[in-house]
Amino acid sequence: MEQSQLLSQSSVINTHPIPQAARFERLDAADAVNLELRRKLWEGLLPVKVDLALNEINSSETPRSLYIMAPRENYFFYILNEVKWLFDSYRPTDKVDAYDEMWFEFNNTPLKWNVPIGVQFDALVGIAMKQRDLPWCLTFHYRGFPEEQVLKLEGLNFFKFHFINALKESHSLRMGSAQEILANMQKKDETRMIDGLRKHNYENFWEINQNLCDKHITELKKYALRVFTNVHHTYVQPNIEVLKPQDAQSQDSEEPVSQNPSSLTLGDVLLETFPRLFESVLNDSGEVELAKKRNFEVIVQGVEADMNTPLYWLQLNMSYLDNFLYVCLHFL
Repeated sequence: MEQSQLLSQSSVINTHPIPQAARFERLDAADAVNLELRRKLWEGLLPVKVDLALNEINSSETPRSLYIMAPRENYFFYILNEVKWLFDSYRPTDKVDAYDEMWFEFNNTPLKWNVPIGVQFDALVGIAMKQRDLPWCLTFHYRGFPEEQVLKLEGLNFFKFHFINALKESHSLRMGSAQEILANMQKKDETRMIDGLRKHNYENFWEINQNLCDKHITELKKYALRVFTNVHHTYVQPNIEVLKPQDAQSQDSEEPVSQNPSSLTLGDVLLETFPRLFESVLNDSGEVELAKKRNFEVIVQGVEADMNTPLYWLQLNMSYLDNFLYVCLHFL
C-alpha cells in the first residue's frame, strides 16, 4: 500500500484505530500507533548522487560521482563516511578531517547536518518535481562553509549532541519537561539509540525511543511541530497546546463543545498559524473546507498531507526520529 493511501485513510489505519471522542480516555497510545507504517518510514530511501565541488579538486583526475540510497529519516552524517572515502584522496591532506568545514549543497542551497534528509528533500524539491530531480544531485564541499545558514559539524560528537538535544526539546514540548529523558535514560540507552542511527538499525533505535514517542493524548501538553519551506532557511515552530478533556466543555454550559483533544487536525493548525496562506471556504456541498491562497504543496514524510488528518495521529505515526512532526510547505 502506498504511503499516500495510508495517510488518507487515517481514521482507521491497518489495525490500530485512532482514539475517538467517546472513548479516547480508555485507550493506550499504542491504539493509535501503526507499527507497520513506522517500519516503512524507517525503510524509506532517497536515491542521491554526490559530486565533489569542481573548484576543490586537488588532482588532475576528476573523481567519479557517488550514488547512494540515503535513509529519509536519518541525517547527512549517516552518508558522510562513504562520501569521504571516495573524495578524501582528491583533497589536500590538511582538509581531510576538517569536519567543521564540510557541507552539502543542493542548487546553491546549503543543507543542514541537524535536519533529517527527507525533510530537506520535501521542502526543497517537493512532490510535483520529484521525478525530475531524482536522483537528488548534491555537491559536497571541504571548504567555504556557509556558517550564517548552517550549523557546523564540529567533530564526530556533533551528531550525538544535537540529536539528543532535539529529542529533549521535543519531549519537553510534548510532556512539559525533559525529565523522563534526564532521569531515566541511562548512558547505555543513549549509546544504543545513537548506534541505531549511525548504523540505521531499526531495533536498536526504537527499543529506546518507543517509550519516549508513544504517549497517550491525555499525557501530552503540546505538539512538537516544525514547519519548513523552500523560501526560508529556518523553520516555524507553532505553539499548539493539547486540549484537555475538561477544556472541551463550555464554561457557560454543561454541553460539551464540538472540539475534543483528538479532533484537532493538521488543517486547523495550519490555518491558525499561517492565515496569509490558508483560508476557510464553503465547497459546492455547503461544507467548510480549507483552501490555499497560494500555489504550494503541504508535505509530511514524502506525501501530500490530508488536511483533515488528526494532529495527534500525525504526531505519533509521522514524526521523525527526534519525535518532531515536520511539515514542509513547498512553493511551486
